[in-house]
Amino acid sequence: NCLEKKTSKKQLIKATLLPGARCVLKSLKDAGIICALISNDSSSGISHFLKENNLEEYFCHFWSSENEPKKPDPLAVKSLCNEIGLSPDKCALIGDANSDLRMALQANVSLILGYISGWSKPPKLNGHQFLIHHWDDLKVLSPTSLPDNFIQT
Repeated sequence: NCLEKKTSKKQLIKATLLPGARCVLKSLKDAGIICALISNDSSSGISHFLKENNLEEYFCHFWSSENEPKKPDPLAVKSLCNEIGLSPDKCALIGDANSDLRMALQANVSLILGYISGWSKPPKLNGHQFLIHHWDDLKVLSPTSLPDNFIQT
């Protein structure tokens, strides 16, 4: 979850990017890592958020509430991975709800990260391999910066 919702004077919900999210997305792109987004928001809502925050260049694809199956069905993750040409065991998923983490586990995603800073009261997440308290917790390494003895599977 890289956004928070704020109510404007007209009672419209405006989603704003959380601190550090753009930096992580840029680091992922610079390292050649493919990013996609899965959400229960509509495709127009996702497109609007990406455009409003100048994030379109960071995501190759998204899966919305209009796609079938819907999140949190693990087949939604598998279908999204199929659309971007990757198997779930070659992917990571960052989720801010236990249903996201269960979905990732059931879809055989190899790296499952919990994110707790997107809420006014951080959720108690379980089922994650690592817990992210802030986007600055993530450091993206390019393949050239990995140690010689690093083994990639």
